[in-house]
Amino acid sequence: MLGCLVISVELVDPRFYHLDTCFCPLPDGAAVWFPAAFDEYGQRAIREHVTDLIDVLPEEAAHFSCNAVVLEHDIVLPEGAPKLVATLTRARLPLP
Repeated sequence: MLGCLVISVELVDPRFYHLDTCFCPLPDGAAVWFPAAFDEYGQRAIREHVTDLIDVLPEEAAHFSCNAVVLEHDIVLPEGAPKLVATLTRARLPLP
């Protein structure tokens, strides 16, 4: 019905209650994620289907850094993720 692959994953950390809080696809096919929010199967499934994953540190994930908004090639992040911003900048992904 959707015309794309859909994989069900389970979140195991109650702080990350929805996929948007721990996973964010990026315009180039990469994704930002907090692996510890997912069960073992979910981590494995995501790694199998997304080859370019950017891990978010626990302290930055706690600021909901994965709950970013992607507008074409711009990424808007909540404050509190300086290492993620540096990683995205090094990857030459535009940030506001």
